[in-house]
Amino acid sequence: MHAGLSLSPVEKGLLMRGPEFGRHLLENIPRLEPVAQLVYYQNKNFDGTGFPKDDVDGEKIPVGGRILKILGDLVEYESKGIHRIQAITQMKQTPGLYDPKLLGAAFTCLLFEKKGYGVTLKELRVGQVLLSAIETFAGMLIVPAGNRVSPILLRKLQNFTELSSIKEPIYVEG
Repeated sequence: MHAGLSLSPVEKGLLMRGPEFGRHLLENIPRLEPVAQLVYYQNKNFDGTGFPKDDVDGEKIPVGGRILKILGDLVEYESKGIHRIQAITQMKQTPGLYDPKLLGAAFTCLLFEKKGYGVTLKELRVGQVLLSAIETFAGMLIVPAGNRVSPILLRKLQNFTELSSIKEPIYVEG
């Protein structure tokens, strides 16, 4: 699934039941029963769609499950090289999936973990640390997040833009 390959119906079923398996493992351990419920509802959308298929929705979903949904999806976005600011912005544009209050809190808490700002390629300077990956508009990764801009890297990026356009802004540590 993470590689973007299609899954058979059996594989999809097993994947969807992962939280159910986790719940069954945890619910028989003393004092972990509440945690079992959080694990069980981690893929449930705020509007009630998703797994598990029951009538629980909105604030009836355990708050920990709603938090796990946000964090799990955020990790998924970041694993694809999408900067945290862009990921949370995209998540905010998908109504029904997330608790809006918790998503706003996540935005506030997680976004300012590392202070950063967006720059264009022309504004990018040697010594800056990339908080977002640099990609083409087609989604090809050029430079992963976490790299420090060296004179050689900056020159390569400038040369690369003669062949293809890159997504801007580029988020750098501030």
